Amino acid sequence: MNSSLKPLVLELGARYVRCGVSGERAPRCVERWEVSAVTLVPSMLAVLYATANHTALVVDCGWAETRMLPVFKGIPLLHLYTSEAESSVRIHGGGA
Repeated sequence: MNSSLKPLVLELGARYVRCGVSGERAPRCVERWEVSAVTLVPSMLAVLYATANHTALVVDCGWAETRMLPVFKGIPLLHLYTSEAESSVRIHGGGA
């Protein structure tokens, strides 16, 4: 990772979205919301919205880790959340 790269800043406000680069005086982009509502969904729950399920065991097999989260009637059971080191990077032997 290049240490000279500055972080991207994304501010999701009630009326506007502003994007910029950390350390700059003003945002590079300002967009006005043109919708009646915006809902931000945690990534592990997005699959439930897409499939219209309310109860499921969500298994996310990612590159760095595998995450498991049971959801009952739309409520994530956070005390049962599990993360394992078994992941795509280990299966593929660390190659890109």
